[in-house]
Amino acid sequence: MSEEKQIRQYYRRIYLLTSQTGYIINHKNGKYLGAVKTIPEALYYRDLHSESTQEKIPKPSEIDLTTDNPYLQDGLKYPIPERLQKSSDYQPYTPQGSIYKKTKSSYVLYYSKTYLCSCRTYEQAYYVLGELRKHNWDKTKLPEILESYPEWYTNLMELYRYITLDKRASNNKRKYYFINIPREYLDKGKTLDRIQGYANIEDALFERDFLEQHEWDYDLLVEVINDLENPYYNMDLPPFPERKIRNIRKRNSHAKEIKRMQEIILEYPDIQQNHMAKKLGTSDMNIRNWLHKYGTDWLNFKKIIMAGEDPLEKLKLKRIIYQPDLSPSTPKNFKGYVHHHSQSEKYPYSIQYKKRSYGFYPNRELALKIVKDLIQCNWDHDQLQKIQRKHGYIAVQGSRNLIYKSYNNNYSVRKTLPDGKLGYYGCYPCHRLAEIVRDLLKKENWNKKRLPSIKELARYVYRFETEYYNNMFSGVRL
Repeated sequence: MSEEKQIRQYYRRIYLLTSQTGYIINHKNGKYLGAVKTIPEALYYRDLHSESTQEKIPKPSEIDLTTDNPYLQDGLKYPIPERLQKSSDYQPYTPQGSIYKKTKSSYVLYYSKTYLCSCRTYEQAYYVLGELRKHNWDKTKLPEILESYPEWYTNLMELYRYITLDKRASNNKRKYYFINIPREYLDKGKTLDRIQGYANIEDALFERDFLEQHEWDYDLLVEVINDLENPYYNMDLPPFPERKIRNIRKRNSHAKEIKRMQEIILEYPDIQQNHMAKKLGTSDMNIRNWLHKYGTDWLNFKKIIMAGEDPLEKLKLKRIIYQPDLSPSTPKNFKGYVHHHSQSEKYPYSIQYKKRSYGFYPNRELALKIVKDLIQCNWDHDQLQKIQRKHGYIAVQGSRNLIYKSYNNNYSVRKTLPDGKLGYYGCYPCHRLAEIVRDLLKKENWNKKRLPSIKELARYVYRFETEYYNNMFSGVRL
């Protein structure tokens, strides 16, 4: 056995805590056993209990791990591997620095009575204070720290996915949490849409993990979960966010579909994307979206496979970095996001936020409901249609057909772009020609660079349809 393998075997089942304050020991079956502060204690406890078949294994805190510990008496046989070493910039926590809440959306940071900065939310203040502590309170590092905040905030969102603070059940003395069950599992006969009543965030996290691993089977959770195995009580958890993005969930890597496409391409090297979609029982757009998650396209994907490489090793799933809402809380005299206008009798109310339109509505009550949900998702425009459907509303005013009639009886194709601006795709002498252009643009994902060739193809299709119709029904009275 090589020395590298001997080192791996020597330090097996031991892992460094994320907080770098100690080490985790797992059972040989992968179950979490506990955490200790030093490597010798971890090795000794591992030797004693990581292969135990007892139903109840004592926690590290329940036994003496220093007396007669051979790793303390004889020293370590091999150097500590890099994965168990604390980072060079690691500094143990010290109770220095403080956070004071000044207003609803202003938290002020001090160190030894010296003002450091102010933050919009408590979670941002917590992050900045921790990073400044690592940099020995060097305020010149603040721009760099703030620039890295979205990545830390994304980790926070992923940690607390599916968990929500129950504001109705919480009071000033104690907080309560609930777990949201994903919608797709409610369609499988589940009777719960949320699990309520967690006084400790650690319990909510532990049960959330179990449910994720067992297809959200709540009956199984009640039957077999053991709260004594909860690892979160041994972790230094960041604060539950004041401003949380809704619907954060584990991303689907589509690894099965990627592997299946690899098999089909190796069998049929000349296969095209549309034929692949038919074989998989899906659409071109879905395949395009799967590959986009890995930062690639169909041609490059085929090249990787034909070169004999594993696409799941060659490509990496692009990570989504969530942008935190750092806008100030609305003032008392704020009049709202709903505006009345006289441009339409049927839809006189519009929603505007930061100069971006979020649709037109028949009454103020519906618009206010839409605003409430938009605030919850941090004004994510991609969520707008889903929110509208939730309230039984289907947007009109061109969003169905994207074709608008102008004053000179021509027809233009227009579409609201992701940045909120209105994209213009030409003006056409008849409605049918505009329809053909619109349908071709949809297939090209609204790529405006393709518009000249799309127009040319649309005119050819229109002429063909017209000539076919005239030939078929010439002399026939309808």
